[in-house]
Amino acid sequence: MNKVESLKDLSQFYNSTDSRYIYFDKTFDIRGIDYTRFIKLQYQSINESHIKDKYTIDGWYILWYLMSRAIKSEYVSTTVNSISEETNLKPNKIKDAIGKLIFHKVIIIDKYIITLNNNELIKFYIGYNNKLIDHIDKNGYSPIPSEFVHKIITTLSPTEWAIYTVILTKYNYYLAWEIVDKTTGEMIPVFHRTHYAFPSRTIIGEKIGVIDDTVSKFIKKLENNKYNLIYKYKSDAYSFWDEKEQIQKIRGGNNRYEIKLFERPEYVYYYNNPIFDKDMQKDFDYIKKIGFEKIALSSEQDKIKNKKIYYIKFYYGDIFKQYDKCIEEEDYKLYEYIRDNMKIKI
Repeated sequence: MNKVESLKDLSQFYNSTDSRYIYFDKTFDIRGIDYTRFIKLQYQSINESHIKDKYTIDGWYILWYLMSRAIKSEYVSTTVNSISEETNLKPNKIKDAIGKLIFHKVIIIDKYIITLNNNELIKFYIGYNNKLIDHIDKNGYSPIPSEFVHKIITTLSPTEWAIYTVILTKYNYYLAWEIVDKTTGEMIPVFHRTHYAFPSRTIIGEKIGVIDDTVSKFIKKLENNKYNLIYKYKSDAYSFWDEKEQIQKIRGGNNRYEIKLFERPEYVYYYNNPIFDKDMQKDFDYIKKIGFEKIALSSEQDKIKNKKIYYIKFYYGDIFKQYDKCIEEEDYKLYEYIRDNMKIKI
């Protein structure tokens, strides 16, 4: 393991922003990030358009900025000017955003926001990550490493961050659904290993309150971010039968977004390495015996629908075993091998 042995090492441990190391596991490389602390990106925040209807784009950005710098994502003290210096947002915009978060009871502070001096130290108490707010329930979340957010968020504008978080929640390792056979009426199971997100520009815009052209503009900026946050490509065009006009038509492919963070062996190990209870282990043993894809394409498809932990365990169990070994034996060389060779992408 790479240990802190000098002041230079110490500065790298706390302040590394080199894009070459942003996805590395700090357990083995001090230039990387800590994968053991995370912030819960609540699906409900995106699916129910909280950015547009409650937080505002600036408020959403400030919320995550504060959580990424807070103790347990719950408590942090700072000033408006300090936030402004790091984010390049004007103090008045920051105060407006904080006011909106206070109004919706996402945070509380120990000052009166209207008369707040820009250099006054403010104590922020944040309820988002632990669901200490009324409009968040248990509808699921994507865990995002807190230190990852800390490193990248000041390289993004509020609109870029809002778009990125929408894309994060739309990412899938696989899709399983059913279609109707037009001849027989039979329900036919369909399964694809995807490893991408594919929200339309319209959907993204609706969730955060911007138009399609704005989404396109800021997606280009995300693509060019130094941390390689997303990779966009277009799926192939395909033909379909138009029931209304009774003719065959061609439809262009949709935009697909690969998310590098979710494809890292480090991320999969720390956040998707499942601990099964007795019933879950029984289900997984059956899936392993029959085969994940065979079950996905059968009448038993419900056994794997929306159950990411079974998918990850089935396809990437070897990564867990190897990673366990390199942690137990403090084997940096084995970690390098896993990092460079055991890719998650299909």
